[in-house]
Amino acid sequence: MPSPRPSALLRAPRAGAQLAALLWKRRRLRQDVETIVAGYVAGLHPRENVAEGFSAHRRWSVFPTGRGSVMVTVSVAHISATSTESVARLDWEYGLLQELRVLLEQHGHRVVEVFTDWRVTALDVHS
Repeated sequence: MPSPRPSALLRAPRAGAQLAALLWKRRRLRQDVETIVAGYVAGLHPRENVAEGFSAHRRWSVFPTGRGSVMVTVSVAHISATSTESVARLDWEYGLLQELRVLLEQHGHRVVEVFTDWRVTALDVHS
């Protein structure tokens, strides 16, 4: 049985440590972005900038990408207080994404808009 080359033995632990460092950095980035987004969205009043008789339901998600960054998506719907009517518009989501972009950039993150067809649908956040 051939023995591994000494150079291969030296690279293996370093590669494992680099991967662990990358995963730790991505985890810290995700936690930081989740904290910022959750704090901001929770601070928005449900009736702020909403038509009479409606309240805003804002949902957000932060998930890791394969590039070492995290993706932020949002959805915004205005729900009627008296019926089951729900209204969702793309400009509300875009507005919330832009507010989050400014906030994340103020915290020192690099933010890139993610386009699907012709509109911004998410933010790609790098540390």
